[in-house]
Amino acid sequence: MFDVAELAGVSAQTVSRTLRGYQHVSERTRKKVLDAVAELGYRRNAAAAALASGRSSALGVVGLDHGSFRFDVMSGIVGVAAQRGYTVNMATTATLESKDVTRAISRLLDQSVAGIVLAFTFTEIDAAAEALIAEVPTIAVGGDRKDWADAIALDKHAGTGNATRYLLDLGHETVTYVGGLRELGLADAWRAELERAGRPIPDVLEGDWTPTSGYALGRRIADDPTITAVLVASDEMAFGVMRGLQEAGRSIPGEISVMGAADSRLSPWVSPPLSSVEEPLMEIGARAARYLLHRIGQDEGPFVSEKIVPRLIIRASTAAPAVN
Repeated sequence: MFDVAELAGVSAQTVSRTLRGYQHVSERTRKKVLDAVAELGYRRNAAAAALASGRSSALGVVGLDHGSFRFDVMSGIVGVAAQRGYTVNMATTATLESKDVTRAISRLLDQSVAGIVLAFTFTEIDAAAEALIAEVPTIAVGGDRKDWADAIALDKHAGTGNATRYLLDLGHETVTYVGGLRELGLADAWRAELERAGRPIPDVLEGDWTPTSGYALGRRIADDPTITAVLVASDEMAFGVMRGLQEAGRSIPGEISVMGAADSRLSPWVSPPLSSVEEPLMEIGARAARYLLHRIGQDEGPFVSEKIVPRLIIRASTAAPAVN
């Protein structure tokens, strides 16, 4: 690196900043450095850089080991990281239990990652995990902390409220909500919309984000003839709900409308195609990566992220209630 700096006529620090993708390097300087790199055949040694700095040029991602959510978020993270000269290491967790999340975070810290994205929805973790994530910049794409929520700036509550209102506007008397473990309090937005409309508020049904839990709840919902509309906190659970309803002989949307959330890439391909609350997961991942790189010190000035209000993607799983 010092040879590159000497040939380019710049400091070693400028070489390092250029190769790590810092924005505040002039194009003229960047070209001089890259020309010197090409002439000398220099390749940055990531292991040596990690020894020198205590952190590698890698971001870490913790994700659940099931569902499509983490893959879409991961694509956004990898795209931004690669532009800045960072790699991405992945650690999965089978559950959202604090002990499992803590183990996954520990594995990434053992690899000296420079920052961590928690690519799942949760509201709390235990003191052990809190201590670990304090070691490096961390952001949760589904966290309820104000700084994390501001960084991603996805108004999931507005999306849930809009979905509830849409189902009521179709003519359903009320909407049953299927939530996930340790979620963001999205049920509050559903409940507020029902209260605003003066409609009955059913009990919240709780799944664990898996299709299996959705299936069990779908069989339970099928036994209640008063339920005509269901809003599910994730598409994966909604797939299970639909399977449970259909196996019980309930037609969708003829007898029960079903709407999911996150708009999985599989949602158009189930039968019937699933209506969903769109969440631009790749963009969320990209924003998370940009936030981490900002915290790591690659960008100067405040971090700016415009708020995203999810769109409703209407497909064939929702309709007006049948007229008896």
